[in-house]
Parts: sequence; structure tokens; C-alpha cells
Amino acid sequence: LNGIRGYRANTGTSPSEALRGIGLDREAPLALIIGSAMSLGGDLRQKTFSFAGHLNGIANQTGMITAIGGVSTDLINQFSKARILSGAASTALLSFAPEMGVDLGYQFARDEIEVSVPMSRISHLIMLQTDTEIGQDPELRERKDWEANTKFMFSTVAEMIKTRRPHAAFVIGGGEHSAIETLEALCLGIPVICVNDSGRFAQDLGIAIRDGIQDGMLGCGTMEKILRHEDLIYAEPFGSPSLYATIKEIYGL
Repeated sequence: LNGIRGYRANTGTSPSEALRGIGLDREAPLALIIGSAMSLGGDLRQKTFSFAGHLNGIANQTGMITAIGGVSTDLINQFSKARILSGAASTALLSFAPEMGVDLGYQFARDEIEVSVPMSRISHLIMLQTDTEIGQDPELRERKDWEANTKFMFSTVAEMIKTRRPHAAFVIGGGEHSAIETLEALCLGIPVICVNDSGRFAQDLGIAIRDGIQDGMLGCGTMEKILRHEDLIYAEPFGSPSLYATIKEIYGL
């Protein structure tokens, strides 16, 4: 699959089978990335790239698997580039996506640091064949595909953390769907590190933790349930000593 180790799953596939199919049925720490499918602004892109480099350093040190939903978002692009350029190309960057939403073409993108790499330089991919009907309204089908993908992704994540190895979810920007993913992670007992100066949902979550839920917040309908797990949520800005101290504590470094 264009250099990617891929596995085609369906809604009846067991997570253990899917992980075995891509060779990731092993003991390893996990970093789950939750965030925006939208384009990142220049400053936010560079901060995300630097942060991804930090996590890739941990991956090199510990054999950590980094997991994310999608294949070619700007967020994934920064983690892809950081993985290659920080010398962490031997570590696993795992993506989950509905099969109909996977583009395995040869798109390239040049960003502000003048490094040209494929939009998706992920290493492992689980493609989900969903049960939605071909003739459905495209928007409805896409929404149902991603709902099914999210369900399968978190079933797989639950399988990956069974042995209680170190794991955390990192929220960078994001929208309504990121709120759902954050709640899913918290319900599994996964600590959530919210980068609260990355905008959108992550920013709203940071404000809600500090000041309470306010009208108009992204994921407002899910926020109350999220805050029931407040003891598992850490809200820190990019590059802060407290952010890196929290990561170091969680991963036992």
C-alpha cells in the first residue's frame, strides 16, 4: 500500500486480528492523537511540528506507537514529517480510516520549512469496510463511515491498552468529533493532555475546565460528560515546562 503496512478490516473484525495483521500486536506505550481535520495556520503548524518531534523522540526511546484517525489531514502531515525528520522513521505511526475515505495516491505538499514529503507518511493503516450503502446521501454516508471508524478505532485502542502499559491522548485543536473521541478516551481511563492554546475544541476544553461550560463551545453537548473525568484531564500550552513534565510523568521517563 504505497509503502504503508495496511490491513482491510470490517465491522466484524476483532481488534486483535487487525493489530496482528499489521504487526502491531505487541507490548508498547501508546500516544493517541485527537484533533483537527482542518488546515493548521502557519504558527500552529510549526508548534504542532515541534511537539510531534518531541513525541517522536519518546517513541524512539520507548518503542511507542502513535495512533490517529484519518490519512491526510494537516495534523497528520506534521506528525508524518516530524517522524521522518527527527530520525524516528522506524517507529509506528498508525492511522484508522474508512476505506472509502482513504486516498493512497501520490500527493505531495510543500510547507513553510521547505521540506517536501508525501501528505501521508504514516507507517501502518487499518482501513475499515463499513456497512453504509453506496446510494446514500454522500454527507450522511461520510458521517456514518466516520462514526463506524471511531467505534472500531476505540475498540482497537482498548485492546492495545489492556496490559496497562503507559498511554495518553493528546488533543490539538479539533471540532465536534474531537469531543466525542476525547470522551471515548476518558471512558477507557486514558489520561487526556489538552494543548489548550491550539484553538477550537482544545481551547474550549481548557476554558471549560477552568471556568465551566459556556454557550457556543465546540462539543458543548458532550462537554458535561467529559468534565466528569476531570481528574484525568491535563490542560497545558504548547512548549510549557508543565506540559513536558506531565508527559514525562505519564510515560515514566
